[in-house]
Amino acid sequence: SLQHDEFISRLCISSSTISSKLTKALLHAGEKRDTFTYLEFYNCQVSDDEQAKLQSLYENGRLHQLGFYEQPRWLMMLEKTNESLNR
Repeated sequence: SLQHDEFISRLCISSSTISSKLTKALLHAGEKRDTFTYLEFYNCQVSDDEQAKLQSLYENGRLHQLGFYEQPRWLMMLEKTNESLNR
């Protein structure tokens, strides 16, 4: 689980509804584990309150990367790949 696994460093969550229970586990992992530094949400439903709590991890330096994106991850990666090919 997030609260006990020290091997999780990067986590990308797609097309999910983020519960307060998951947010609590993510906050715990971010505060207690120096290895958990990268968190992204793609096409997820995250309440403003839960998003603000997670943003605090980024603002206090516990997370090096935090992103909330409206599009699915696969679509963003496809667009990024197409941009690279068109250069």
